[in-house]
Amino acid sequence: MLLTHAKKLLNQLQPVLNIATSDLKGQPNAAVKMLIKIDNKYIYLVDYSMGTSLVNVKENPHISMAFEDVETSKGYRINGQVEVIESGPEYDKMVEEVRKIDVAIVVNRVLKGLQRNKRYQGHQITTSDKFVIYKVCMKEIVEFGPQGALRTEIL
Repeated sequence: MLLTHAKKLLNQLQPVLNIATSDLKGQPNAAVKMLIKIDNKYIYLVDYSMGTSLVNVKENPHISMAFEDVETSKGYRINGQVEVIESGPEYDKMVEEVRKIDVAIVVNRVLKGLQRNKRYQGHQITTSDKFVIYKVCMKEIVEFGPQGALRTEIL
């Protein structure tokens, strides 16, 4: 039940999601990654910067993501394990989906700027051709209310 609701909320959050990782010494890192899709128990994210998050998940594949249902004020945390996909058939398949999302982001930025009667300046028009995919296997979903944890679902 939580999984179904969390997937619905995540689809509304596209195109970005905040993630948290840590290295083996426990040094935390939070970053924004682009949400590509959700498929069964897997969340696919793209990492263009390939910095601290990538270093962390390669040595410690545990990841946490948090988001809110603004209609109910309930928060959700998904904990999972990451597989880094840098090449191969699964990567090649994801490239097309990443490109479609990139185009949609650029179009939305331009249109919103025009609607606000602002010139389109200072925004990135294209994205990098170099990126990695994080395939996150969801392991646990926790729902929080104003009083704290309400429900936990182990997947």
